[in-house]
Amino acid sequence: MFMKDFTRSAHTVIAAELLMAPVTTGVLAGTLVETARGWQPVEQVRMGDGVQTLDGGLAKVLGVDRRILRPDMGQAVVSVPGGAFDACSDLQVLPGQHLLLDTLGDAGFPDDAFVLIPALALEGRAGCSRRFALREIEVITPMFASEELVWANSGLLIHCPGIAEGAGRRPASDFFPRLDLTDARALLARREALLAA
Repeated sequence: MFMKDFTRSAHTVIAAELLMAPVTTGVLAGTLVETARGWQPVEQVRMGDGVQTLDGGLAKVLGVDRRILRPDMGQAVVSVPGGAFDACSDLQVLPGQHLLLDTLGDAGFPDDAFVLIPALALEGRAGCSRRFALREIEVITPMFASEELVWANSGLLIHCPGIAEGAGRRPASDFFPRLDLTDARALLARREALLAA
């Protein structure tokens, strides 16, 4: 999507220091992503698969990072009910996972139709809540030639990194503004008020 080609360095990331780091981003098992074979649980995505992206094309998966989120890690997930933020069915996302959100013409972003926000900002909005993981959950990060936004549960757009950046990285591009938690929550409050009017 962002015009870098790292197809020659396709691999699955298995760096020990990454495996020991807190799991803050990635797509939780059970999340549906649109592939060349139709909608599939993200845990079925393999290297070489094509995944549908925001810019309308199938992007080839060049690496897959897999980790386990364990209850003893004390990490939370954000539950997003079906119907909220364009998700067609319930799903869970990691608090640090970035999602693409329509600004709905917000005056604070006159030149930007979309922004990237951390999923934690959704807490308390449209029925979204934060809760601790009570069981082991596999976290899968598909990686592409460059960072991509992939469709999840039919309408939600989830950021996935480029292979050069690796799993667990924040969005690197300036293509869409990336908001911190405070700014994202403020935007969501304004957006909610606009939708309620």
